[in-house]
Amino acid sequence: MLVYGVIEKGQATGREMAGDRGVEHMVKKKDGTIGDRNTYPRSRDPRSRRG
Repeated sequence: MLVYGVIEKGQATGREMAGDRGVEHMVKKKDGTIGDRNTYPRSRDPRSRRG
């Protein structure tokens, strides 16, 4: 059972840590697929477009 706010808080903490370390932040879904992916800083993103 999930408690409202726990997932969002964890994702926010992970994004903050990734930004501080200058690495990629990935959020995986329950089925193991990637739900969200962000690279910090933006200039290190290998993709040429935002998305």
